[in-house]
Amino acid sequence: AEEMGDWIFVEGQGSLDHPAYSAVTLGLVHGTTPHAMVLVHQPGRSGHFGWEQATGADAPTLSLGDNIRLYELAANAVAPSRVAAIALNTSLLSEGEARAEIARVATETGLPTDDPYRFGPEQLFAGLRASLEGDGS
Repeated sequence: AEEMGDWIFVEGQGSLDHPAYSAVTLGLVHGTTPHAMVLVHQPGRSGHFGWEQATGADAPTLSLGDNIRLYELAANAVAPSRVAAIALNTSLLSEGEARAEIARVATETGLPTDDPYRFGPEQLFAGLRASLEGDGS
């Protein structure tokens, strides 16, 4: 794939902070050795995974900032990488709430942020490209 293009996107499933899927996600992060990652987050989701019902264990979701640090720490154990953009799934929010949340997250993280499914991928990809080309990645 490296010979076929300048960019390779690997879509992942689960989350490093999810008790059932973290091992799969860690395997993808380590196996692909990404130069950069786009972190997907769903604002409005409850603070738990629902895992408690099956196991009795409390499994709260991490904050966006903690997830960014976790992904970077996990990836950097194998190869240099960073979270370079945030893709939000704003399906639980109204359009106005979604646009406000996109702006808030972009300000909070300093990263290109958008909901590419709801509002199209162009703005997020342009921000990602600018971010990566600016640091020589």
